[in-house]
Amino acid sequence: ATFRSSYLYRRFVQNLVFYGVSQNTGEWLPNPYVSFFAGALIEIVAYCVVHLVLDRFGRKLTYGGFVLFFGLVAFLVVPIQMLLTTDSQVQRTLMFILNVALKFLASGSYAIIYIYANELFPTQARNTGMGICSMFARFGAILATFSNDLLVRAWIHFPIIVYGTMSLIAVAFATICPETANRPLPQTIYDIDRMGLTLPCRKSKPLTCDDMNGMTDSDEDMALKHQLNENDIF
Repeated sequence: ATFRSSYLYRRFVQNLVFYGVSQNTGEWLPNPYVSFFAGALIEIVAYCVVHLVLDRFGRKLTYGGFVLFFGLVAFLVVPIQMLLTTDSQVQRTLMFILNVALKFLASGSYAIIYIYANELFPTQARNTGMGICSMFARFGAILATFSNDLLVRAWIHFPIIVYGTMSLIAVAFATICPETANRPLPQTIYDIDRMGLTLPCRKSKPLTCDDMNGMTDSDEDMALKHQLNENDIF
């Protein structure tokens, strides 16, 4: 399905930006120990905020908001570093605020995407789906460690531009996925297909308990045939 394929990209981007931003945590302040403590504290705060807003606003809107603001904040880094006096007090203060915001947004979206994924994959393929996506996400983590070292040689602002651009693309892919908050978990691939895609011109069909528990014999036969003909669960 389209939204399951897009999830591979979003997991890749999520690991890329999370580890890319985290790698620079020690440069926030002159004292690296204080910087790492601040980074850890911001990450804990992000997880607490996600816990408070996730059920209220849903998975899709919350994740999209975190990633969207991450992309926008990432692009603010370039003018601040280029237009303000290097190593001035104003620049250091603004960069610290932006780094804290980037860490907060990356940590929050990182927590959401794990919950969102478990609710997107059907029960019969959840372990396999999460395993494949986690493996694919490791490539993002690997590239993140190289991007801060290699891309900066071409242009010092290249890494943050890449993080921001790929995050905005991830937001576009997130609009395709259906909302899963307060809905029954899909049990089969057939249930996933019945959830549909959430395109701007197409309203997603919610999956209710009656849809899952009230299937007739003909519906079960149709679901079985659909599963047998499904060659690619992603």
